[in-house]
Amino acid sequence: MLLEYMPSYYSNSAVFVNLLQAFTNEINTNNYSITDLENQLFIDTATWGLNIWERELNIYTDLSKPYIDRREFIKSKLRGSGTCTIEMIKNTALAYTNAEISVIEDNPNYTFKIKFTGVKGIPRDVEAFKSTINAIKPAHLTYTVEYTYSVWNDLSTKTWSELAAKTWEQVKTI
Repeated sequence: MLLEYMPSYYSNSAVFVNLLQAFTNEINTNNYSITDLENQLFIDTATWGLNIWERELNIYTDLSKPYIDRREFIKSKLRGSGTCTIEMIKNTALAYTNAEISVIEDNPNYTFKIKFTGVKGIPRDVEAFKSTINAIKPAHLTYTVEYTYSVWNDLSTKTWSELAAKTWEQVKTI
């Protein structure tokens, strides 16, 4: 590619062509390194940089977890700094489970209820979500988690043959 910018007589020189090829390889390697480094600055594109994000936020690095789970944990930790509010709990739920929730406070009894409304069944990564809630909620509060399942009225449009092919767990989350 660089040869296109040089006078034509350089293209006849094997030495010059080889030098330009080596130089082009170095430029490409440097460009890749710069792009890779830029990717580490953003949680959604970080790979090896996730370790740095986790260290900065005092998160235990578990290399056996997929990148997406580690990224979600980092995002929720960043969202979870400050005073624990209903909005913070909702944002944390979205980060971990990608599900809408409602939070019902019971202040006289020092408790609150988290009800998953945006997904039926138990959402993915709910244990990590609970762990984060335990870390951000005030110590004197307790909480319960409720999940939403299909009820018989939800299934009234289905036939028995449609349901027979499914497991009970699948039927509960239709």
